[in-house]
Amino acid sequence: MKAWLAVRSPDASPDRGFASVRLRRESLPKVGDNTNVLGELRGDITVPPGKLLMLSIALPAEGSLDLSWLSQFAPDDLHSLSILSAAPYSPYALPTDKSSQPKLRPAGDIMPYVMRLTGLRRLSLDGVDLTDKDRDQLAELKNLEQLPFFSIDLTRMAPFRNLRTIHQLSNPTDEDLARLVGFPLLEKLRITGGLGWTLTDAGLAHLAKLPHLQSLSLQGERITDACMAQVARISSLRFLDISDQRITDAGLAHLAKAPALEGLNLNNTLVTDDGLAHLKSLRTLKVLNLVTGRPIVIRPDNRPRITRRALVHLSQIKSLEYFDLDTDEKDLDYLCKLPNLKSLRAGKSDAALERISNLTSLEELYTRGPDITDAGVAHLAKLKNLRTLVIVAPLTDQSLGHLTSLSSLRSLKIMGGSRISMSGLRQLSKLPNLICLHIYDDLLPDGSALDLSGLTALEDLMLTTDPKTPFTDRDLATILKLKNLRRLDLTGEYTAEAKARVTRLPSLVSWAGVLLTRPEWNRGFTE
Repeated sequence: MKAWLAVRSPDASPDRGFASVRLRRESLPKVGDNTNVLGELRGDITVPPGKLLMLSIALPAEGSLDLSWLSQFAPDDLHSLSILSAAPYSPYALPTDKSSQPKLRPAGDIMPYVMRLTGLRRLSLDGVDLTDKDRDQLAELKNLEQLPFFSIDLTRMAPFRNLRTIHQLSNPTDEDLARLVGFPLLEKLRITGGLGWTLTDAGLAHLAKLPHLQSLSLQGERITDACMAQVARISSLRFLDISDQRITDAGLAHLAKAPALEGLNLNNTLVTDDGLAHLKSLRTLKVLNLVTGRPIVIRPDNRPRITRRALVHLSQIKSLEYFDLDTDEKDLDYLCKLPNLKSLRAGKSDAALERISNLTSLEELYTRGPDITDAGVAHLAKLKNLRTLVIVAPLTDQSLGHLTSLSSLRSLKIMGGSRISMSGLRQLSKLPNLICLHIYDDLLPDGSALDLSGLTALEDLMLTTDPKTPFTDRDLATILKLKNLRRLDLTGEYTAEAKARVTRLPSLVSWAGVLLTRPEWNRGFTE
């Protein structure tokens, strides 16, 4: 369950900042940390077994600062520490207008407290002015796996042997990549470059010597098809991002030899439908990004390079779970050949939903069409693994009844002329794991008060009614039972007393787009 635990420092004086604690499951991969809501903390921290403690602090941009309360943590208590200095910022300021630029807080105010935490694995210092001396001092934190700065000078990085992530390595040389062998635990690497690029295929060959490298992003003017031959030799590589590069079908022919590739980003490359045929040999490929975003590189005849013809080849990659190619009902013959598919944008009719219901591995479904009816939605009850469902169709209360068997559902969004009543909405209380509920069409009044009392996990709620029959205080009664609610969009006519009770919900951050403030929150904290 996604979450932040909001806590206060031992005293609530304004100069101590706002702190929040997150817990992450130790067994999860580094990508996509999972967090749990624990509620407000006012005393000692007890970390459940198998969890790692992550502390995030938002500081005021200026003024006195007392972080002495961090001394209550033992040196190895924290897995991750993130410190954000809430520097004032104007989005309209020109780079030359220094008076409107963020003012960085000197690292000297913070470093003594950070350096005590010798067990830290991850450190983030945003809005903090780190000098070369500060960076050298951080080398004493021998367990760091992720550094708090993006500019990397590999000649000075030898002490950080435990590094697992390098966010950006700009214009590296062949010698620089040879030095990476000194970081045997490195898992994630992003290489960028432009003018001054000197890296050659011989330099890229050093990456194959990194036994744990799992994620690689290559962003440079001279990334070519020939480079892919070196990349394919990285036996541990699971995720590769070569988006916006001039990679052609010939480059994919090299990547077809990558033994463990699970994710591949080909957005805005020169790859064509025919080139995707090379990927059939990738037996572990799960995620394929093809056309996300507006293409920059297009064919002279303005036709897209990747079309639905690609499905002929993609349907033969049986391990595929996600790809972002637009599809429709005519493509279901191919889509139904993918037994592990987890995300799909398709289905414009009841007949299409019936076929989609056979894809029982689906976790995300986005479907839209004026011809979809309640009878079509009934077929979706077979998708027991569904976690996210977006339907754009003229549905009624009957559809909600069909969805109540989807116990894994976490996010439900309905729009497109639906005719759902206040009493009909009550059926969704049978979905105990629902975190997000958005219904964009006005609910039909039928004399019933809003009742969502069974949705105890709900964090994000958006509902509307006709202005002639607005939500009232009696509808807010059910909201007060939703202790995990963070975002609420429920415009109506309420008394000041009722509104005050809602704003005191322990987890609520915003109501109808307005950020709520609490006395215990530091003025520099924003959601």
